[in-house]
Amino acid sequence: MTHVSWGERNTPRIFSETLPNLNKLLLYVELPSIVSSKKASYTIRKKIDKICFGIKLDGEEFISWSEFILLPKQVDISSTLMTQMQEDPNYLRLSINVLEINNSSSLNSISDFQHIKAKNKDIMSLLMDEGFFKSKLDPYSLSQLNLIQCKKCKFDLTKLFDNWKVNEMPAEYWQEMVEFWICHPEGDKLSVNVSQMDLFKNFKTLEKTSTNPTKEESQGNLNSNANTNSNSSFETMSASKTAVLKIASNYIVIDYSSFISESVTSRPNSDLIFCSNCDSSIGESKSNISSDTFRSELEFGETVKIAKLWTQKLVFNLKSSLTDSSLHNNANISENLGLVLIREILTRISAHAAYHYIIQEIETKRPVLLIWVVGWGINAYNNYSDPSILYGSENGLKVLTHRLNTEDSKSQEVLKNWKTKFDAEYIFFDNQDCSNLLQHIQDNNKSLPPPLLKMNDMEASYIFPEL
Repeated sequence: MTHVSWGERNTPRIFSETLPNLNKLLLYVELPSIVSSKKASYTIRKKIDKICFGIKLDGEEFISWSEFILLPKQVDISSTLMTQMQEDPNYLRLSINVLEINNSSSLNSISDFQHIKAKNKDIMSLLMDEGFFKSKLDPYSLSQLNLIQCKKCKFDLTKLFDNWKVNEMPAEYWQEMVEFWICHPEGDKLSVNVSQMDLFKNFKTLEKTSTNPTKEESQGNLNSNANTNSNSSFETMSASKTAVLKIASNYIVIDYSSFISESVTSRPNSDLIFCSNCDSSIGESKSNISSDTFRSELEFGETVKIAKLWTQKLVFNLKSSLTDSSLHNNANISENLGLVLIREILTRISAHAAYHYIIQEIETKRPVLLIWVVGWGINAYNNYSDPSILYGSENGLKVLTHRLNTEDSKSQEVLKNWKTKFDAEYIFFDNQDCSNLLQHIQDNNKSLPPPLLKMNDMEASYIFPEL
């Protein structure tokens, strides 16, 4: 009789990922080293939300069981399909159906989980789900905005104003919707003057064709968020000093006069804006939104220059005298690079089904990374730090990547193919964000078991919001 150990604390190393579109939890289980020299068969034991593994060597009746491990999702454990991977016989692969559980129900046995199917997570539902992104950058949450700071060094960038007029800008990639509005009668309900749409590119406000003020006020902004949010344009009480802030999906726009004197700097022959304290790039300078002087004064005052600031580079400091406890608990609001990138990619996929991307540095115009999106809403867990518990990250992208080297002829050939064959789209970040993204992908790649490291001659990895 041979007793086989499954590893530290008699628990195998496990990596898991969810497939939201298929409502599946995939487990990759590292087998004991003895399987490389002896044939064996495998089995599992199930509890409501736990699983353990058994191994029986050929010619023996004794089964060596591992300890139970808690699964990261509510699953129909009876649906488990287990196979030994052909790509790497040192791993088992288990596929288990994910369930949607009513937390108020009493779950005392496996049968309590039967026939409760989880909902599919399509891209549009994710984009509309506030809990998915956990983003607080909207007119309501910024209604008590105090000032804006550099995220890297917490240096104050803007002046203190009595009031910020905060509005959402039109949805990204609105151009893809213009044809729908023109070709379909229901497009008239939006009361849009199509001849004004090209002015959006310069951040100019839409004119509406409706002449009824009451009806006009009831029309929603042309913004995917605004159309579903009654607080899409939230303005605090009038004050003697008011500044204008416009929110887009991954950046904001403010007037240059809102900056504290010498709080930001620029460089010759560059549109980039830098924090004068830590020299971190925070955005780009743009020409005024319109040549229409009257409209310019209405929107940003007497100015010829505005700033487009990237949200992942900023901290939004709220006023401390808040009555709303939910806002009071979030005196500082900020967004991570991973959240910004995931939201940008999902928005582009929903707009024009783009799955191939080229990440390029803004400063040097140098492409640094190719990304092929193969999954979204992904949760990935492993028990590498504690054998008895699966830890991980949620709501990420599963991607295939290729790091580019401008001096490598193979990289140049691959880049050329992506441009011509896949019609890949560009996403721009500054040098520091590109470095952070590359490191994040490399770290997540290291957590993958060997059978999952490569796919289509590219490296597999994940991008999570906490980047």
